[in-house]
Amino acid sequence: MFDKIIFVVKIVYKKIMIDNLQLVLMILILFYRPYQLLGFIMTSKTTAAYTAVLNHFSQVFAPHINPSSVSVDFEEGLSSAIDAIFPNAKIIRCYFHFLNASMRNLKKKKRNEIYGAIKRLARKKLMGIPLLPQEHMVLAFNWLLTNTVDDVKEQFTDFIKYFEGWWIKRVTPIKLSVFLTEKVTNNEIEAYHRVLRKRMGSHPSIWQLMEYLKNLQSVTRSEWGSLMMGLSIRQPTENKYINKKEILHRAWKMYQDKLLDIPKFLACAYNFLGCLQKFTYITESLHVDLLNVNLYRIII
Repeated sequence: MFDKIIFVVKIVYKKIMIDNLQLVLMILILFYRPYQLLGFIMTSKTTAAYTAVLNHFSQVFAPHINPSSVSVDFEEGLSSAIDAIFPNAKIIRCYFHFLNASMRNLKKKKRNEIYGAIKRLARKKLMGIPLLPQEHMVLAFNWLLTNTVDDVKEQFTDFIKYFEGWWIKRVTPIKLSVFLTEKVTNNEIEAYHRVLRKRMGSHPSIWQLMEYLKNLQSVTRSEWGSLMMGLSIRQPTENKYINKKEILHRAWKMYQDKLLDIPKFLACAYNFLGCLQKFTYITESLHVDLLNVNLYRIII
């Protein structure tokens, strides 16, 4: 069981009140449930520092655990350390982090200047590019630029430069693409993170932090014991999340079978960008098949 699990290494607090330390949590995803395995407080974010922590985890704390994949944000030092300690694990960069970072960049402008343009840009499916295979991402980016009206491109000159310079050239498609990835986001971890912040505040003292993590560990131990006895410890996944996953997997299959091209795939991907719209036409996986006929022009 422990060689087919997903790790999430999550930087929870960039600063703790004492000495500007940061808390990093190592969390196990098992049966879609997060379990905190290890928390460590760091004074630096270098590759050497992360390597030392992960090496201690693999050699001393849990030598029996060999993860199949590790989900992280886009921090290079952490990714390099994971490559060194868990060379057989697939590193997955979180699509949710990409969306958040891109939206933060967009919101640097005043709302009244960009609101209408954001909606138009969303229709061009820019945020759906990482859902494509890595070798097709640049093609999709160029297609969007070619098919975006000039006034929108003028309003988003800075953002387009940011997207191309950072995500396409610096991060690169090989790291950004989540094509055929089972978990494209860390929804469970983000929820876990929100609860942590709500209960502890943004910058707790180190003593508040240790007390809370101690209590949290007791709950985790109890839930783990229940899980090992075959007891249910979580609520069923909501239908809306199940439907989105089915839609995405259907779109991927049709893209592989060449039933969807880049424009049609991005029209489908629009349904995963809940931060940009409230209404979508595609609400179940069978609706994806409509994109394979000429009617797709109605819903793009």
